[in-house]
Amino acid sequence: MLIIPSYLGLWLLQIFCILLPILIYQSYFRNRFQNKIVLSALCGLSIIICMTFPVSINEETMLDFRFIPLILAFLYGGFRSGVILSIILIIYRLRMGGTGIYLGGLWMTTFFVTVFYFTLPRLERWGEKFRQKYPYMLLTFSLLFFALGTQFLDDYTFTLSEINLWFWFSILNYITLWMVLHLQYSISEIQLMNEKVIQFEKDHTKNHLLVFISQQMLAPIRTSQCYLQLIEEGTLRSNRHLICYKRKTN
Repeated sequence: MLIIPSYLGLWLLQIFCILLPILIYQSYFRNRFQNKIVLSALCGLSIIICMTFPVSINEETMLDFRFIPLILAFLYGGFRSGVILSIILIIYRLRMGGTGIYLGGLWMTTFFVTVFYFTLPRLERWGEKFRQKYPYMLLTFSLLFFALGTQFLDDYTFTLSEINLWFWFSILNYITLWMVLHLQYSISEIQLMNEKVIQFEKDHTKNHLLVFISQQMLAPIRTSQCYLQLIEEGTLRSNRHLICYKRKTN
């Protein structure tokens, strides 16, 4: 069974609304404004758009990609930015109503805040491979918790078509998170390489300038040394001065 085209269109819209702000941030705002403020604002915009155009599996439960920009806000914007977006997410979810507000709005968001509160200060100490897997681990837990919570806590039984919808929803979540992280990493690497090239060119120019200045100052310094030597010897006869000057310059 395939995804219903209308559902796929809504999810593609959400994926686009997650990728586009990241691309805009990396291309235009990374080095111009305070990074965390701009990134948090763009992630907040992505969350609002994802929640505004969800895929509803029933009248009360909605599927969207809201937790991907929330994870990005915590990882790249810091704990304070993530908490602010979590509050915005909860308020907007309460405004939308429905029985899923406690599971998808309050409990899941509280889970992310708690986890990042304890893990963000220690994230730099962990290995590179674990840091790369960490966002996927959080996404996996959130998907499982949300699915099992909907099944048992909300006392709702999924049909076969809804299980199929959940499956494709999870796959698209992983693909979207991979694309966002890959885009973030690739653009950061390109910008870092550009900064290194610019710094290398600056250092190269400085070195050439210093060499030129030293070459221009070498002859006057040698002449001054020669005059000082003649003064110390107490002889200022022109012949000896010329001989000394030729000897030093050669």
